[in-house]
Amino acid sequence: YNHYFGSSSGTNQWGSEFTIVFLDEFEVGKINRGVVEAVSSQKGNTSLPQMNGVLLSVHGDNEVGWRYHVEEGDTLTVAFDFTPATGRIATAVGGIPRIIRDGAISIETEAEGIRDGFSTNRHPRTAVGFSEDKKRLVLMTVDGRQPGFSVGMTLTEEALFLLQRGCYQAVNLDGGGSTTMVVKESVVNRPSDVTGERAVSNSLMITYDLPE
Repeated sequence: YNHYFGSSSGTNQWGSEFTIVFLDEFEVGKINRGVVEAVSSQKGNTSLPQMNGVLLSVHGDNEVGWRYHVEEGDTLTVAFDFTPATGRIATAVGGIPRIIRDGAISIETEAEGIRDGFSTNRHPRTAVGFSEDKKRLVLMTVDGRQPGFSVGMTLTEEALFLLQRGCYQAVNLDGGGSTTMVVKESVVNRPSDVTGERAVSNSLMITYDLPE
């Protein structure tokens, strides 16, 4: 857990938790060295470190070993990586599946373990892509599940739409009832849930500073 999750881990008391502050800026894809600043056992819901730190919450068979071998003041090496390894990553956006690769439609559901119906049925969709020169970013939402207004898109239709707008790489993001686009604090699409806009835990945002 890190500070993006909130103020505390929200975990139960059946484990041990280790607050680690990194000695250098944390990055995915490299070995990160950090100092154990605090250890909490059989309590849970530990406060999360701010900025350059993480909380490791250990439960199950591994918990006893951690509890008796890791102490405050210890220096640990922590590695977070992807398979296959991609080198150092400063920022990452999660989505599934890849739909455009190197300027061509590439619906990679099989490689990413997604059922066929997710690809071929029409749903509300959210996606992000960028141009070959990386100077143009495209954010997309398409409404769906609303006959007479919009039934949504298949992944191939979504990819074609983005390809026609100059995307060289693109990935599908969370869709369905979570598909929402907000511009200047106003919802500009029509979310598919009958109750309206759904509460979601994350978003992809573009912000700017107003001139002084």
